[in-house]
Amino acid sequence: MAFIEYLLWHYKKNVKDLLNPEKAGVRPELLKLLEQAIAAHEETLREKEKRQKKMDELERIAAQGGVKGMAAKAELEQMKAEDVLAQNKKEVESAAAKRKAEKMVKNDNWAEEEKKRQFALEQKRLEEERLKKEEEDRRAKEEARNKMKQRAALWEGK
Repeated sequence: MAFIEYLLWHYKKNVKDLLNPEKAGVRPELLKLLEQAIAAHEETLREKEKRQKKMDELERIAAQGGVKGMAAKAELEQMKAEDVLAQNKKEVESAAAKRKAEKMVKNDNWAEEEKKRQFALEQKRLEEERLKKEEEDRRAKEEARNKMKQRAALWEGK
């Protein structure tokens, strides 16, 4: 525990940062897009699984026979005859959207751009400070020269 505390202190982090790390380097809107794509894909898969479970249940009931079995067999045949093209299309599209979002997150270089921007801002600030210091030094030298001229004028005036 002491080593972890040292690292937290050294890197100026706190326990909250340790337990809830940010997704470094990725724009929040891309993460949100990825989460939405994953949720949509999972929902599509749940619908498919739900349909498959219902078909399995109907097959089990149909295998028992009797009136319920015949009704289950008829419903099962109806489900098998249904067009699943829309469901398959939805599944393929949601998987493609998920892959696209993952690719966008993977290829995002927002952190690099942010570092470059911060570096450029820091360079600009340093340049401004340097120019300000040079101007102050120039003024100080000019004031010193003026004082020397005034003193020289006093000696010459006598």
